[in-house]
Amino acid sequence: MLVDFPIRGLDLRNYVKFDSTNTTSKTAMETEESDGCGEEEEENAFVYDLYGVSEHGGGLGGGHYTAQCLNFMNDTWYEYNDSFVTEVKATAVSVNEQGIPDPEAVATREKELKEKVVTTQAYVLFYKRR
Repeated sequence: MLVDFPIRGLDLRNYVKFDSTNTTSKTAMETEESDGCGEEEEENAFVYDLYGVSEHGGGLGGGHYTAQCLNFMNDTWYEYNDSFVTEVKATAVSVNEQGIPDPEAVATREKELKEKVVTTQAYVLFYKRR
C-alpha cells in the first residue's frame, strides 16, 4: 500500500497549535491570518521539505533496510543500499540567460523524483523545516 507524502512543502500550519498571547490557543494558520503576517520566515515556520527516507523491504520476520537521502550541497538524491551508493536519476533542469530555471523542467524533475522517492517501502520520513 502506498502512502503518498510530499517531497517539498509539507505544510503543517493547520495542525500545529500556536499561542502567541499565552491566553488563547490558536492554530498557526489562524494566528497568521489574524496578525497579518506575511514574512517569508513566519510563513515557512511550519513548512517542511523531505531530506531522507528509510525504507524496509520484506516482512515482520525479516527484511532489508535501504535509504534515500538528499545531499544539500548539490540538491541530488542518493540511494544507500549496504555499501552501495547510487544517484537517483532525474532530468536535469536547464536555466535561461538570467539564470532562471525552466518551470516545465522543474515540474518534470519533481515528478520524476517523487516517483522514485515515494515508494511502498517508505518506513521513516525525515523532514527539515524551511
